[in-house]
Amino acid sequence: MKIAILSDIHANIEAFELVMKNIDKDGIDAILIAGDLVGYYYHPDKVINICMSRDNIYCIRGNHDKNFLNALKDEKLMTKLISKYGSSYRITQKKLSDNQIYWLQNLPPKIEIELDNKMITMAHGSIKSEVEYVYPNQTNIDLIKHLSNSMYTILGHTHHPFTWNNKDRWLINPGSVGQPRDQSAVSSYFYLDLKSNVLEHKKIKFPIENILSEISEFDPENEYLHKVLTRNPQ
Repeated sequence: MKIAILSDIHANIEAFELVMKNIDKDGIDAILIAGDLVGYYYHPDKVINICMSRDNIYCIRGNHDKNFLNALKDEKLMTKLISKYGSSYRITQKKLSDNQIYWLQNLPPKIEIELDNKMITMAHGSIKSEVEYVYPNQTNIDLIKHLSNSMYTILGHTHHPFTWNNKDRWLINPGSVGQPRDQSAVSSYFYLDLKSNVLEHKKIKFPIENILSEISEFDPENEYLHKVLTRNPQ
């Protein structure tokens, strides 16, 4: 069995569709998504539609997903998040159907699943917190604390891909599909062959012209949204 490991799509439908097209072409059996479907960009409805329509997708909630759901009940929080992250939160509120919101509300913050006789734990920030950052340059003592009891522990949140192994237990962060921070406009994800235990890092460049146009329309004063997609172009 071969699985794809994704995270941090952030409503970037062009990047997500491109990644999904390649996953389907490569005959992947299951897709694990470590949260943050929404936030930053502008097509959360289309991203969630894909996730809801696929029986082979396992998805959890990220911190931006949780932020959005909390903001639906708190207008002051909504205003604060828009000021920090951009207008995507308001656009998400307008675009998502009641059914999509209900689906998002019912995503777990962490899952433990068995695929092909291998245990996998998936969380967003860390196995204890959606907002904790786990980086590969932390000490081995610190990284060991972030391992679950499963053979594979999948985390997201940092937008920086890495793998780390300790006594046949793995930490895997696939990086970000929708907003990479280690390399501009290049979606990052992993394939994992559960039979051979071989990990393969996949990267694919996605078009940014439409996204930049939407940023200019919806968030012209948010320099970060533009900068993160255009720095160090490949």
